[in-house]
Amino acid sequence: MSDVIDLSAVELGQLDLALGPVQLVDCVGSCLSLVKQRAAEREIEIKIDDMSSIPNIIADERRLKQVVLNLLTNAIKFTEPGGRIRVEAVANPGGGCTFTVRDTGIGMAPELVEEALEVFKRGDEPLIRKAEGAGLGLPLANAIVEAHGGALTIESELGVGTAVTVTLSAPTTGT
Repeated sequence: MSDVIDLSAVELGQLDLALGPVQLVDCVGSCLSLVKQRAAEREIEIKIDDMSSIPNIIADERRLKQVVLNLLTNAIKFTEPGGRIRVEAVANPGGGCTFTVRDTGIGMAPELVEEALEVFKRGDEPLIRKAEGAGLGLPLANAIVEAHGGALTIESELGVGTAVTVTLSAPTTGT
């Protein structure tokens, strides 16, 4: 229900961001602690690259956690038992960072990638349709990233896996 409310706020231009310094490594670690049991139950290995060299970024920590949690949850949901998920990050020249959640899951056909960012669209693949969820995670993550002035991109190949990349730039003056 809160995802629907958050998306409504985004559509009305009323998504308030409480910007402050955020350590990406702490944000990812916090989200990992929430999903690691489910991943373990499904025998999915999650590897987090060393992010200690990523400087603080300016973001809304709660909203950024929402993005990371949605991406990790999707990766677990669509990765078969025995699969792998990897989270990697780099500092961007001039500030900000780019991080990617990459999985060895079922992937998507190229024509479904854009559809995955639409609210309540869940794709036409049988394996995607059978997974739980309302189809709000990626659209909400995308909206939150865009509200931060960033970009979310998806690369996916059916039967190979998916990589969702979030690029957060250094904030401009006035934010």
